[in-house]
Amino acid sequence: MKVRDSRIELARIVAMILIVMHHLSFASTQYIDPTIIKYHINFVSTPILVPNSLEQLLNIIGVYFYRPYGKIGVALFVLITGYFSAGKIMTVSKSFKKVWMLWTEVWFYGALTAIFEIINPANFFGSMTNRGLIRQILTDIFPFSLGTLWFF
Repeated sequence: MKVRDSRIELARIVAMILIVMHHLSFASTQYIDPTIIKYHINFVSTPILVPNSLEQLLNIIGVYFYRPYGKIGVALFVLITGYFSAGKIMTVSKSFKKVWMLWTEVWFYGALTAIFEIINPANFFGSMTNRGLIRQILTDIFPFSLGTLWFF
């Protein structure tokens, strides 16, 4: 019988909370006033936020405060995975089988999402242009090639 280590479970929970906080930070950018977004002179896609008031500055700090925690949470998950994988003996065929199972599962759900987008894009992802819809469908069908599902 295996005995669970509560410290590892706590680290896993903390990692999940950190990643959720990171995603919450991305979802909260809609509350930033779009008039304060300025871009670099060389038109790099990374915006520079120039607040007009103390309230806007506090909103920016509040939204971006949790963004670095996602990288910490992912690193913690990788460490936990390494901890559990350290004692196992892996063969090339076993590793290939695990990778193949993961890839087929991700591709299946990506293809299923693409089918839903084709059937009714307005209900699932808001109104998109044809170009945006085609790009989203290609991203769903080829997630590893286009770098959208890097965490797998």
